[in-house]
Amino acid sequence: MKLLLVLLLSAALFASAARTGGRPQLRNFASPAEAQAAAKQLQQTDRKALFAEWRAANGKAYASPVREAAAFAAFNAAVDDVIAHNSRPGATFFKGLTDTADLSWEEFETTRLMRPANGDALTAQAAAGATAVDAAPAPKHGRKLAQTVPAKWDWRALGKVTPVKNQGSCGSCWAFAAVAALESKALITGTKFSKDLSEQQMVDCINTATGYSSYGCNGGASTDVLRYVKAFRATTEADYAYTGKTGTKCLETSASPAAAGSITVGGYKVLAKDRATIQAAVASGGPVIVYFSVQSSFYRYSGGIYPASSCTGTAVNHAMLVVGYDFTGPTPYWIVRNSWGNLWGVGGYAYIQATADAVGTCKMYSGLIQPLATTVKA
Repeated sequence: MKLLLVLLLSAALFASAARTGGRPQLRNFASPAEAQAAAKQLQQTDRKALFAEWRAANGKAYASPVREAAAFAAFNAAVDDVIAHNSRPGATFFKGLTDTADLSWEEFETTRLMRPANGDALTAQAAAGATAVDAAPAPKHGRKLAQTVPAKWDWRALGKVTPVKNQGSCGSCWAFAAVAALESKALITGTKFSKDLSEQQMVDCINTATGYSSYGCNGGASTDVLRYVKAFRATTEADYAYTGKTGTKCLETSASPAAAGSITVGGYKVLAKDRATIQAAVASGGPVIVYFSVQSSFYRYSGGIYPASSCTGTAVNHAMLVVGYDFTGPTPYWIVRNSWGNLWGVGGYAYIQATADAVGTCKMYSGLIQPLATTVKA
């Protein structure tokens, strides 16, 4: 009976889409025209049919009719938001119906983000444990950087970035950003490793009880991961699988042998809050970890350049990884890897305005951490 209902609703969706010139595009928009055309189609699409298809495509199941009704209400609000935002003339970024379109902002904030933290405090904490600190270039050197550093760079195009992962309902972005940075550094330096390191090891083993300042799914510091891996090791996903839960006993101890493909790191350096410094560091040394103040507009991001004008928050609540940049157009932007799966953003990435100040879009110049060379852990 449920299958028949889904088929009937899907038929209604296709019928409404046919009247508007095709099936409505839900996310990953490449241009304003594409986003606006999809918004017009969504306006004439049957919402129940759309929800049924979206739910089936994303493998969604709800524990009760009450929860399903709440999910549909959140989805309906998301559709309204996407239509309203993408219909605006001059929008520089676009919103879409990602795989969390059935969550309200409050639900998303509670289940996916870290507890709010002070960006300056995290920067100071990072500097205190850093192996090296890069100072901002002098004005003369800054002009030289602009001439010698490529105006466009993308580590993805060079095959030095591993596939995007999904942290799920756990505020473990701090672990995902650091592990992704380690994986890229290992690929860049030619370290032979598994190409899929464990985030759950960091969630379980790095906490206040072990001398760090991280809290598992409630948030943490990416620098804790790099300090821990320098002192011990990062094991593989195959050896220590992700569960997305806090409170599990640490399974990786000095008594257990290192799994094949494990690595260690020489430490990390902290970069100055200067766009030219970050640009040079990314191009020459690899991806850079950043902290970020996620706004309600960002969790539905689905293409375009996310502008600094969209930011109102003062505390950081997320960590991501800058893997490249493009300064060739009128609005320079960073290419940023997220940990919300490849259905979010543009295949799991965001293009975020690269401001020339010392704050960055949504406080993203907080932290600015780059791992040093990695080595195989025997």
